[in-house]
Amino acid sequence: MPQSPEEVFASSRTTDNDVGFFESALAGVATGLWNIPKGFVSLGAEIFDLIGDTDKAKEVEEWFDEVNPFDDEAQARTAGKVFQALAQIGPVAIGGGALGIRAGKSLAKKIAKRAVDARQGDKYFNLIKIGEKIVGPKTGAIVGGGIGEAFVADEDIGTFADMARGTSLEPFAITMMDRSVDKEGRDEAGRKLLNRLKFGTEGIFFNAAIAGVGTGIGKLQKPTGQYVRKIARKEGEKIGDILTESQIKNEGISSSILKEDFDFVETGVQEYGEGILGKLKKYGINLKPYGTGTTDLFSGKRAGVARTLVDNETSQNVAKRFKEDLKETFNLIEKDFLSKSSTSKAMSVAKEEKFMERVSNLLQPKKGQQSLLKLESKEEVLKLLNEGKTRAFKKSDYFKVEKGQKVFSKELEQLRKEIKTAGGNPDRITNSILKVRRDIDNMNLITLGQDLPDELLKTVRENIGGYLTTEYKIFNRANSLTKYPVTTEQIKNSKNLFVDQYKREQVLALNANRTKEGLPAYAKIEDVPKQQLDQITADGYAKAEKEVNSFIKARSIDEVDVGSKEFKDGPSTVMEKASAKDKKSMQPGESLDLTYDKKRPSLKEAKEIEGIQLQTDALKEKILEPWQREIAGVIKDPSYTFYATVMKLSNLNNTMKYLRYVDDLGSGTKYTKQIKLLQQRRLAEGLDDVQRKAIDDEILLLNGKKEASQFVYTEKELKNKFGKNAINDINFKKYESPQVYNKQTGENLTLTPLSGKYIRTPLYDAAFDVTTNLLNRSDIGTAYKLGILLPKAASQVAKTILSPVTHMRNFISAGAFAGANGIFFPSYGNISALAPQLLGGKGLVGQAYGTSLKGTFGGKVSAPYASLRQRMQRVDVLSSAVGARETEQLLKDVLTNPGLADKKAYQNLDTAVNRGVAGLRTAYDKATEIYMKEDDFWKSLTWGVERGRYNNVLEGLKINESNYKELLTAPDRLITGTQNINPRFSELAKKLGMEEEVLENTSKFFRKIAKRQDIVNESFEGFLDEIGGSLVRNLVPNYNYIGRTGKALRQTPFGNFIAFPIEMMRTGNNIMAQAIEEITSGIPAIQKIGYQRFFGFGATVLGLPKSLTEFYKAKNNVTEKEMKALRKFVPEWSKNSTLLPVGRDEDGFLKYVDFSYTNAYDALTRPFRAVANRIGDAGETGSSLAEALGEGMLEGTAELMEPFASESIFTEALVDSTIRRGIGKNGRRVWQEADDSFVKVAKGIGHLGKALQPGSYQQLKRVANTALGKTDPKYGETFNLDDEIEGLFGFRTIQVRPEKALTYMTTRFSKRYKNANNLFTAPLLRGGRVSPETLLDTYKYSESRKLAEMKDMYQNIEAARELGTPEYIIRQKVKRQGMSKDVFNELARGVFTPKRPNQFFVNRMNEITRNLNAKEAIDKPNPYFEALPTINEFINQNRNINVLTDNLNFNNVQGFSEGGRVRMQNGGIVTSEDLVIKIWLSEPEPIKRLFNYDYKKYYESGEWQDKVKQLSSQTTPTVEVSNTNPVVNSKIEPSTPQLAASGQNQALTKPFSQLSSIEKEQLLFNR
Repeated sequence: MPQSPEEVFASSRTTDNDVGFFESALAGVATGLWNIPKGFVSLGAEIFDLIGDTDKAKEVEEWFDEVNPFDDEAQARTAGKVFQALAQIGPVAIGGGALGIRAGKSLAKKIAKRAVDARQGDKYFNLIKIGEKIVGPKTGAIVGGGIGEAFVADEDIGTFADMARGTSLEPFAITMMDRSVDKEGRDEAGRKLLNRLKFGTEGIFFNAAIAGVGTGIGKLQKPTGQYVRKIARKEGEKIGDILTESQIKNEGISSSILKEDFDFVETGVQEYGEGILGKLKKYGINLKPYGTGTTDLFSGKRAGVARTLVDNETSQNVAKRFKEDLKETFNLIEKDFLSKSSTSKAMSVAKEEKFMERVSNLLQPKKGQQSLLKLESKEEVLKLLNEGKTRAFKKSDYFKVEKGQKVFSKELEQLRKEIKTAGGNPDRITNSILKVRRDIDNMNLITLGQDLPDELLKTVRENIGGYLTTEYKIFNRANSLTKYPVTTEQIKNSKNLFVDQYKREQVLALNANRTKEGLPAYAKIEDVPKQQLDQITADGYAKAEKEVNSFIKARSIDEVDVGSKEFKDGPSTVMEKASAKDKKSMQPGESLDLTYDKKRPSLKEAKEIEGIQLQTDALKEKILEPWQREIAGVIKDPSYTFYATVMKLSNLNNTMKYLRYVDDLGSGTKYTKQIKLLQQRRLAEGLDDVQRKAIDDEILLLNGKKEASQFVYTEKELKNKFGKNAINDINFKKYESPQVYNKQTGENLTLTPLSGKYIRTPLYDAAFDVTTNLLNRSDIGTAYKLGILLPKAASQVAKTILSPVTHMRNFISAGAFAGANGIFFPSYGNISALAPQLLGGKGLVGQAYGTSLKGTFGGKVSAPYASLRQRMQRVDVLSSAVGARETEQLLKDVLTNPGLADKKAYQNLDTAVNRGVAGLRTAYDKATEIYMKEDDFWKSLTWGVERGRYNNVLEGLKINESNYKELLTAPDRLITGTQNINPRFSELAKKLGMEEEVLENTSKFFRKIAKRQDIVNESFEGFLDEIGGSLVRNLVPNYNYIGRTGKALRQTPFGNFIAFPIEMMRTGNNIMAQAIEEITSGIPAIQKIGYQRFFGFGATVLGLPKSLTEFYKAKNNVTEKEMKALRKFVPEWSKNSTLLPVGRDEDGFLKYVDFSYTNAYDALTRPFRAVANRIGDAGETGSSLAEALGEGMLEGTAELMEPFASESIFTEALVDSTIRRGIGKNGRRVWQEADDSFVKVAKGIGHLGKALQPGSYQQLKRVANTALGKTDPKYGETFNLDDEIEGLFGFRTIQVRPEKALTYMTTRFSKRYKNANNLFTAPLLRGGRVSPETLLDTYKYSESRKLAEMKDMYQNIEAARELGTPEYIIRQKVKRQGMSKDVFNELARGVFTPKRPNQFFVNRMNEITRNLNAKEAIDKPNPYFEALPTINEFINQNRNINVLTDNLNFNNVQGFSEGGRVRMQNGGIVTSEDLVIKIWLSEPEPIKRLFNYDYKKYYESGEWQDKVKQLSSQTTPTVEVSNTNPVVNSKIEPSTPQLAASGQNQALTKPFSQLSSIEKEQLLFNR
């Protein structure tokens, strides 16, 4: 019996005895296996019942359930339910799939035979080919598995279609289980057999989906490529043949044959294709780091970037020390020598600039002193570089030694003398100057090894020893928000300089005219007549005003080649020596000599942007006239000039090297070299036929690989292979590099051999990071960047880089990356490697600190650590923190390289925020550096361990400096059958002391893992560096490896830190893949590492969260029911988190820590936890396992997509304040409706400001208030100081307060319950005509949603009870104003009864019907009255159902027939209006008085139903009526009732159904 509210609220809290995880899982397996024979036996019993109309199946199932001793334990936990389903379905699905494979193969053979016959007969061939594709082993496995699942169908497991029960999709859910409980015999057997069919059918679709997902994941993981045959086993097969994926599939080549007979060659995407799919492939979905290119291409690109980063950090450190030395020297000299005339600050600054200019001159000697390089040819330079001597110059090259004393240049000797006189030591600044000069020249030496034209190389060589760029403040802004301020004095001086230059030019022109006229020339400007000179001066100032202002606004320059004659004479004379014609034709931004052979579009015009371009700044010099130099502000700080010079050379060198790499890789140069060596070897004497045949086969294989991998073509190659029109094909792009114009020959000289060649478009885009230029082409793009992306970036900066708490959490959570790779396992020397050297370890922890955080916090980094850090940077390990790099790139999207459309907006923005940004820049840079190096610490540690692991492996294999290159270049092991026919491979195996199979496995493994050949080929140490680097790059999150999709999502208004979950998915998958690769390597030592990695990943991702949860549950005596209840009262974002119940407060309420906040791998496990939570709730809600699984998968998918699809932090705040009209996503109000407009705006701005607030601000504020004994100013809560301090480390303890949450939950429930009711009334009361069928369907849907809301609220109440909330508190919180008494009573009892529509609805439907009848001149009845009997029947069948376990029963309620009449099933109503009316009219007066003479009330009561059954069973029913009835002495006939009139009522002379609606109302309602 249902309980009263008082009984319910007086009930006591229950307890439970938990069943252990493993106990439940094992019981689930046992129950699942037990249910297999149960399924087969019960199937036979159901067929027997169907034939004999018996109930044997029920008896069979009851017997199996009684005998099974494990069922209760299996159902106690989610693990048990899942393992039961797997054990029950898995074996029969696999068995059915195996049989299906055999059947599919057999059928495929038959179809193939018919295809051959059809081809020969030329009949139906295409149709049969389609059939051959559809059927086969895969299809057989899918269908067979589904059939097998049908044998063990289980209604407790259910189907995914069960999710549609009670929703608008229910009519379409054809596989939804029939859960009727009132059937017997044959009907029950039919129901169960039909459910089996539904179960098996859905199983087929599910299996197909799993197969499709598996195929899709496989394609996502696998690079794009082709297969090259290396073994020819039969006639028609040829070594070197190239097969595509589709050809492999069509020829039916098995995976084992594919692995043994073919080599996979990466090719990248060959073409995009047309239409939307082509655009998506180009700009859309591409999660792979290498995008549309290849892993080798991407590796080469990243290697170039890494080299530049090394140069950047090294030169920054040198510049920093140089600046310190300069400052120390100046202070010494300024005090004793330069401050005698004045002590003002301005004079001191001016003198410091003069000193800096003096040092700059020391770094840039005059002509004749530069050349130090003795090497005459490029070949000699290349030989030096190939030997690794990239730092050939030494400080000793810049001074002479005479009589045992160092002799420096005259200028440097003078400076040293002044320092000595001042009492200082000149050696420090001297060493710095020589070091800086040496580093620049060493970088120039690398430039000499590039593919530059000989004329340019000659100039570069001559400038070694004196080359230094000139930098200007106006052109060297850190970003668009740090503007160089041009002072009024500078503008005034610039105009004066312009006028002086203008007067000189005008006087020269006057003299030329006077000479022509035979007049004497003016000797000096002052000789010009005053009036004429005044006019020239006035004209000059007018022009100066225009030109100076234009220059300040445009900030543009003119440039010429360093190889030009003018450059050698000194840049200051170029403009003076250029002809008037040249000067007049020159436009800002153009170059006199550095040109492109094809005009490139401006940034505004370009549809695409190339992220990697050949920057030729190092080959150009800025040419400014004196007045321009005054405005631009020459940077006189030699430390900065040094840094700028080195980085320009670095960018040039590394880009040139990368372009050569692209050319070699795309042209197949490495294969060409190998082929030439083999051809030479083939000509050697002493080779027999077998050996020559092996070489020939190798050459065939290499030719095949070269052809398959080629993507760079000369114009001739392109035309020969693809036709003459290929140069205009959109599938190829021509690479055009900047060109140097040779004035002597009049030729354009290309800077790289790649120039002029054609590259496949997808690989071109991948090689040069081509992206769309949409945001830079319009004012809309500018507005979007400033209005959306800039605040998004700012909010992300605030929540991460500028948040001290986030720094703590970032550092702690990043340790999981090391743990997931198993480096903390005690085996294989890891622990000893981590231990300090004083304790006998290798000190990797100290090493990690020394290469990351030590320098950040002011410590001096020793030379060994600095060198080690450079090595790690070279292999792309460091400076790649995902959060910081994503934010950095987002800021660059907004602030860097603004297009022409952006110029005005950016200049205005500069003016507005320049002062504020300049002040914050230093703090921001320091915070970013710390954030990066926190991440670097763990990457450095992981790199050191991985490198040490594989060093041990290689030592065990006896691979070292002397033979490691032979291992990596081992030839292919060509096999025919089981015989090796490659003698070179056998010889190498013997030489290395390895078995051939071990050599093959080892060589393949290390070739795959060590990609960067430039580092690998340097030395064995470089080889080890790259092994560690490769593993860290791919197994630890690294922003540089985000695919194109992730980078594109960065520029949307959605998602927060989207790069992180993408990287977690990539690296998490890679860790498992690497572990499997190692375990299956066939090399015992590597297998150990694989197992270590596998278990480390499992322990970190799954074991640690689970262990911590169970530990705190046991420690604080928390039951599983309490944990489920806890999830009801945590914030929405914590519903599927790992919750640690860390204690209880003084009232016994739980306190918890959201471990997911600190768990880096939570993004991987969260979707699965959502599924597990849903399955765990299934038993309490009456849902089937499949239904819960489906709902969990939907929720898990939402969790997975949340970082990408949700609004960004700032966008959410903006939408809250505008579109959502002051209501946040969590329901909290930003502003109230009663607020006036100004207050709303102010509160909205404040809400936006909170989005830009540092993430730790509120937490630090809470700590301060708690420490001072203050309560929370908003809600008056108190906090525990220990809990708040722990929160600073990412482990904040949160107090659960169910009573407060219930208030919000009740308000939300009342609103949602009302909205569910509106689902019925709102669409039906709009004024249009509705059918009874529509009304009934809408009513059912509305009541289903009401039940769903009741279920959710009742679960909340039960959860509050479980957590110990007193019953009177629950009642007080739930029974609130606005909730009807009936709803409260049902909610209290946990029951639900559908409600009849209220009187307002009935009256409104009457009104709508009358109005429509009048407008349409027809007479249709109120659809509500037609649907009412069915509604009543529906209510009666679903009265007081259990809100948790029951669903609304629609099975026994029949809707409407085609004629629109209400009918009932199994003895229900099968009647017309006339029959019901007869009963009403024949009722005695007391009955009518009881219902106030209202037919509607009588109808709703259902009093007439039994009488209708009796009346409808009569052949010719006659009903006696009472004399007291207003309508007396009436004989009612079923078809044409004639009613006599009495009083005001008129006799009916026609059937009731033919009466008008007004007449019906008069008769029925006594009106």
